Amino acid sequence: MLRTSSRLWLCGLFGLLCVACGLPVAAQEIKSEVKKAEVKKAVGRPAPQAVVPMQKLIPAQKVKAEEVGESYELSALQPPVNCQVVKVTAQGEVELKTGSDQSGHGPVPQPELTEGWYLGLAVTEPQKGIQGARVVRVKVTEILEDGGVRAEVGKVAAAQVKAGESLMLFRPAKTTTAKLKLLPDIAPLDEAAAPGRGVASESKLIESKNNLKQIALAMHNYHDVYGRFPPAVVNGPDGKPWHSWRVLILPFLEGNEVYNQYRFDEPWDGPNNRKLLAQMPKVYSDPIHGENKEFYTHYALPTGDDTIFEADGIDMTDKADKRFMGAGRGIRDVLDGTSNTILTVSVTPEQKIPWMKPEDFEVGVSIPDVGKKDSIPAPYAVGTGKGVPVGFADGSVRTLTDAMSGEMLLALLTRAGGEVIDGAVFAQGAEQPEAGPPSPVIRIIKQGAETKAALELRR
Repeated sequence: MLRTSSRLWLCGLFGLLCVACGLPVAAQEIKSEVKKAEVKKAVGRPAPQAVVPMQKLIPAQKVKAEEVGESYELSALQPPVNCQVVKVTAQGEVELKTGSDQSGHGPVPQPELTEGWYLGLAVTEPQKGIQGARVVRVKVTEILEDGGVRAEVGKVAAAQVKAGESLMLFRPAKTTTAKLKLLPDIAPLDEAAAPGRGVASESKLIESKNNLKQIALAMHNYHDVYGRFPPAVVNGPDGKPWHSWRVLILPFLEGNEVYNQYRFDEPWDGPNNRKLLAQMPKVYSDPIHGENKEFYTHYALPTGDDTIFEADGIDMTDKADKRFMGAGRGIRDVLDGTSNTILTVSVTPEQKIPWMKPEDFEVGVSIPDVGKKDSIPAPYAVGTGKGVPVGFADGSVRTLTDAMSGEMLLALLTRAGGEVIDGAVFAQGAEQPEAGPPSPVIRIIKQGAETKAALELRR
């Protein structure tokens, strides 16, 4: 178990890494119970600011060093020295100013800075995360009484490091001065160089889980009010699909502003409603697919005769009829058990479903394996394979992998199939809880004349 101080700085590190993807910092591994107050608190908590503690680098176990490069695991033993770049000359002379203010998040313990060689992480806009960050070799030459620092970097680094940037200095343990001198002047962080779950991919997976958790919470709150889950599709008086569940749960997603502008007396793409398309709640967008400029949803309900949600939808008798609000299926209809029945799934941008459109994932009598065509996509790297988070009717969120067969997936999608779901199934088909937080690792990789760095998470 990490001590309290160790936990604090590690949480700070995750704050910086998560800011890169816009992730709510408080999002943790999803529990199997719907904890309403806890989720609401997590959603509203602001992310940490620029200066955060990191840890001293410790060489990790090397596996085929010629392929993975030199690895340094960040421990919780000692935070870095947080500095701001004041001036950089073309010859590589650098003026730094140390600081520990976190802009309202409390002071960060600063280790004693001494003369010598350091590994630095230069970040242009820390408030936006680690995009564009670079690993820099730094030699501290003089410590000034006013908190100033004089240092040197290589000429290549001098051309790239700019005044105003943040520079976090690490002193790698069990690493000789001679070895530090051999490091490149500067190496850009490259997420693609991180095998398996890198920092960005894991933080996006956590954010996607958080989205599904918020949707599940909204669905359960809707159920509390109307006694049933919302219908997936509401058909207008003309018999055509008019409204989607994504609109119906807006008041439970803090989307009252959009909901109050939405008109139920016209279809989702009517003259008034289509103007609201650009106001898509962020929770309907999976970060793994990048910027969502076309406002396509990445989350859907499984619909069909044997699922929780009817594919044919609920009919309106006239434009003023809102009896559909309480006309869906409820928890009492989930005979297989809410922990064994999928509530929400992911879809790809290629399906091009505008978020207000009443279109979802229709389930037939059979379905391909996870990750296959016409099945649930698996866009995330999970272990040695691919995976996708899904929401269950009990409010939990679990990650299914491409090792799950279509037969087992179908059993989880149906609400009253009577299948026996062995918990051991999720050892292959779902992400299991992992002990303790992952350890950030920096790798320096040389490929011919090119040098790059990777920041990844290891367990």
